[in-house]
Amino acid sequence: MHRSPVEIFDRDPAFFDRDPHLARLLEQAGTLDVALGAWLCPYSEKSGIGLPLAHIGRVPWPEIRNAIDCANAVPDLADNIDTPFWLPDEDNYILCGVGDEGVGRGILFLRQRAWHPSIRAKLDEAIEKIRQLIHTVWIMREEAAQDAVLQSHNDDMPRDETTAQLAEQFPFGMMILDVDQYIHLANGAARKLLGKSDVIGAVDNRLTINESHDAIRLQVTLRAVFLGTREARTRRTIAITGPDNKPLLLTISKLSDGPEGPRACVIVTRPGAHEEPDIHPLAELFSLTPVETRLICQLLKGLNLQEAARALQLKVQTVRTYLKLIFQKTGTHRQVELVQLMQNGSLPVLD
Repeated sequence: MHRSPVEIFDRDPAFFDRDPHLARLLEQAGTLDVALGAWLCPYSEKSGIGLPLAHIGRVPWPEIRNAIDCANAVPDLADNIDTPFWLPDEDNYILCGVGDEGVGRGILFLRQRAWHPSIRAKLDEAIEKIRQLIHTVWIMREEAAQDAVLQSHNDDMPRDETTAQLAEQFPFGMMILDVDQYIHLANGAARKLLGKSDVIGAVDNRLTINESHDAIRLQVTLRAVFLGTREARTRRTIAITGPDNKPLLLTISKLSDGPEGPRACVIVTRPGAHEEPDIHPLAELFSLTPVETRLICQLLKGLNLQEAARALQLKVQTVRTYLKLIFQKTGTHRQVELVQLMQNGSLPVLD
């Protein structure tokens, strides 16, 4: 869907505050070795591409604005930004997605130079290295900003530091409750859910669920777990209606009684959701090229070879050749085996 830029781009971005650290990073990453200019913009599926946060090079503002307008008009843009791609109908621009759903997205625009054919083969690798660097810094930057906000949810909660640090490592939600649903500990994923959801939240550090039917079921299940004996079940799972009407699974387990009374651990996950596998360690282990790695990323999204070829702007036969090389390097023989190899070990998540 095309988003009108009139409200967003009503004046030159020089009037807006930008991030000089990101601009320096773009320069230090060697971006201008492969591009005349580059700019990094925030992105969300709801509001589209926003004002540039950083800009380097010799690309004038009208051209930057035109490129962003064209990108906002690309159908299903969110499905294409995981790998670098040329902006349709505008052969001068390459777009690279950075960030993820957890911390937020950004899009890096590169204004191409007049590359000689002899160096085009090295272009993909150079762009991928730049994208990975910006991607890493973007995530660190956004996570730091989120932590500053989300940490306030735990400020008044007594907790064991070792337990708290361990809980923060989990991509799924984890809370420790007492019988009155008072939250004694909530990890980052749980705090994020409680802070942004309109169906499950916290009032005075007490877990609340807006849907009365789900709230009663949680209370009954929690009390049943606390009253359970060795012979009875001390772990139960219920499903409730979560954000966007998508179900959430709450697995409640009884913990050992402490000096302040009984406690229960509540694990919150979303059915079918798993961490997006980071295939780069395996790609390095199997000596996969950047193009082969990007092909695997497309297959992990569920695309077939024809769809992956379109996404990568390659011929289907070329993609088949790359896939055969990947099979040889990884010791797999079918796409299903390859996808399973890359997905194994991912943990259940909330988002």
